[in-house]
Amino acid sequence: MGREVTISKLAFLQSRDKHVLQLEEQHTDMRSRIKHLESLVHKLIGHHESVNKNSKKKCNLLDFSGSGKIVAEGHWSSSDPVELVHFVPLGLNATRVWVDIPRVPNASLWMPTSELHCIEDAIGTTIAWPSDKVVML
Repeated sequence: MGREVTISKLAFLQSRDKHVLQLEEQHTDMRSRIKHLESLVHKLIGHHESVNKNSKKKCNLLDFSGSGKIVAEGHWSSSDPVELVHFVPLGLNATRVWVDIPRVPNASLWMPTSELHCIEDAIGTTIAWPSDKVVML
């Protein structure tokens, strides 16, 4: 064969070239998958922005028992059901709000945690509140 090329070296080179072609095909496939995922992320981000269009708007929290009394002032955070509030998904018909000023400090929380039981405990943090009891200002 000449130039110190043996059959085993030739077989190795052919095998290597075949492997390189497979890697190139995988690379092309992965790039197309990444582009697809990027487009999905952009769609989700656009959806997420529309869900959070009220971000930083002030709101009042009404007593969830139905009395109509304002129990706290705060600002809106999200109404996306998959958002977490203290490690728990928000769920449907709920809003995540920041508690700024308690008007009825001992008013019960709609979804209490081991550390948060009343409105006063939640000052400066987010809580879940029924969407129909959040009044945007």
